[in-house]
Amino acid sequence: MCPNLLWRVKRQPIKPASLKALHKARNYEGMVQRIKKAMNVEVKLRVGWVNSGGQNKDAPAWVQLPHNMPPYGSTAFKDLTITIFIRKSFLERSKYDQAAITVAHELSHIVLESINHPLRREEKAVDLTAMLLGFRELYASGAHKAERTSKQSAISARRRCWPPTTSLTPNTAIQSSLTFSTRRYLSS
Repeated sequence: MCPNLLWRVKRQPIKPASLKALHKARNYEGMVQRIKKAMNVEVKLRVGWVNSGGQNKDAPAWVQLPHNMPPYGSTAFKDLTITIFIRKSFLERSKYDQAAITVAHELSHIVLESINHPLRREEKAVDLTAMLLGFRELYASGAHKAERTSKQSAISARRRCWPPTTSLTPNTAIQSSLTFSTRRYLSS
């Protein structure tokens, strides 16, 4: 897949019913596999469940990428084993949509790296990739959740952003998507 074509790919939104059911059953491995299939990421994926520690203590998940990523869709890509690390504590306290967009975000790192996209290390581009590959509605519902503590009233509920690394909201995602698409179209 050519980097310029990624922005022209737009899949239908994933249907959330199966992800809701898998999350409710605490079948997180099933969620990861369902998201991988929906995004058509054809690598062998190993899930590392993290109790504590890891690369980034604040990150709910991360993916370990090889130094030389084979091209998307190649035999070497399909034979590659990649590990995605997910914190159990995050999954247990998250809603299904928050868990889903976190996994989709990490798998988008694989997609962008495998096409050697120039924006592969830009977190906003990674989020947009997940949105374009079918997770835009889950980003809209899961990226911002109101959370109350016992000291806060309903009026002053604070908002938390999931995944914590993203700064995109559904409105800014649409604007960013149009900006990236326009730049890609004009430069090709």
